Amino acid sequence: MDLGLKKPFFPAVSFFDPLHLPIIRIPCHKEEHNLSACSYNSTRPFCLNGHQKLYADAYEVSFIQKLLAYAYEVSFWFHWWLFAEGHQKLLAYAYEVSFWFLQVVVSHQKLFRRKRMRLVRLLICVSGIWTLVCSALSGAGAPGAAHAAPPEPIATHAQAAALIDVESGRLLYTFQGDKSMKIASLTKIMTAIVAIEHGKLSDMVKTSKRAAGREGSSIYLKLGEEMSLQNMLYGLMLRSGNDVATAIAEHVGGSEEGFVHMMNEKAQMLGMSRSQFMNPHGLDIEGHYSSANDLAKLTAYALKNQTFKEIVKTKVKSAPNPNEKWDYSWKNKNKMLTMYDGADGVKTGYTKQAFRCLVSSATRNGQQLAVVTLNDGDDWMDHQKLLNWGFAHYPLAEVTHKGQPVNGYPLAVGRTLRYPLADGEKEQLRSRLVLTDQKATSYSLGERGTIEWYMGDMKIGATPVYEPRSERSLLPEKPAWTAEGGKDADLSAKPWLHSFGSALKLTLSTLFGGKERAGW
Repeated sequence: MDLGLKKPFFPAVSFFDPLHLPIIRIPCHKEEHNLSACSYNSTRPFCLNGHQKLYADAYEVSFIQKLLAYAYEVSFWFHWWLFAEGHQKLLAYAYEVSFWFLQVVVSHQKLFRRKRMRLVRLLICVSGIWTLVCSALSGAGAPGAAHAAPPEPIATHAQAAALIDVESGRLLYTFQGDKSMKIASLTKIMTAIVAIEHGKLSDMVKTSKRAAGREGSSIYLKLGEEMSLQNMLYGLMLRSGNDVATAIAEHVGGSEEGFVHMMNEKAQMLGMSRSQFMNPHGLDIEGHYSSANDLAKLTAYALKNQTFKEIVKTKVKSAPNPNEKWDYSWKNKNKMLTMYDGADGVKTGYTKQAFRCLVSSATRNGQQLAVVTLNDGDDWMDHQKLLNWGFAHYPLAEVTHKGQPVNGYPLAVGRTLRYPLADGEKEQLRSRLVLTDQKATSYSLGERGTIEWYMGDMKIGATPVYEPRSERSLLPEKPAWTAEGGKDADLSAKPWLHSFGSALKLTLSTLFGGKERAGW
């Protein structure tokens, strides 16, 4: 990079000597052309050969000069590290000044006389100190730095924690996020989203003997009691009813075991590699576990479903009670809904083995974040702290918007992409256009290519491109699910695309029950 200097940074520095130490060349008289005669090495300060001594009799190497020599070596490597990191400007001028001092000292041999040694030492000392000070200042905050300082670190009381941006699926914070642990009633997040996707909300669910007798937290369903699936989902998520979880599982999955299989299928689809479900309610049992990162992925996915989103943000819900004159009234156990401004979900949990577990979410300035903590004795405060930290350091930024022209091509972006970016990360964004083969089916449907978006070497998302004012470009925009979300994110609205059981059920219902029975 040309910084407009009249001479290079280190005009008197060679490559390496056999000891891998930098050599500073001292300008010599015309007759002193031997390189070794005019070399300064940190292991042999001002070591000269034979008759080419420069007043060696009058010059004795002092401790301070050796120390300054090593200081110069340290500052040399520090300078080049900063140069590689992009902190060039201030260091360039600092070294110009410092090396000017050194050149003045060593190029006038008369200064080596004994009576001038104090001046020599003073000039070298001033030069060395100036170099090191400027290096430190430049490293701390020189103008034009390539990378901004990372967000301030944060800690919680949890054994495992994760913070995720819901729209993009980007994990903003994780602590032991891949550690598999017991998760108590956070299990019901999976129970709810599987039931919503595979069941029909208007169906009446009948309470079995197994469901009515389920231990733990309950809404006290009675044997044979019927309630709509929609109301049962409110009882599941607001009051954490284990009886409701069992009734829902038996209705949607045909049996509790069948429903658990569906839960694990969903986990596999979402890439929850550290999770395994053994029941729909979360009571402690061997082999039932998940991780903070997996639960963050699950929560971000579930919050894209409008039915789920509406249920978990509800503070109080009433439902008909067929056994009494009064209605059920369920108050949400999630205190974050009243403790934190913008809170809108999602689930509490506790067992004697899992201890306190919590997933919460909040929306501010159009950005929704979700926090997961496992085994956290101070979860309410930790969730507020993590949400504040996330909103402060990772605001949601628009990477591209629908209709934006593609430079050099008669094309336009087909979908808006937003992504949470910390200070300095926007400068790292880059894109790559991948054009669609004209023989491909997607080309016939109007898609002309895809723009892949990267932050550094990490792919963060992709957006389709269409011809401007084409039919495809005029269609309503669908929510974008970026690279972390995976290609299967849009399947939430069409569960039959990824479940053989749902596909078979849909086919039989259509053949023998008509479109209304099939839920069309």
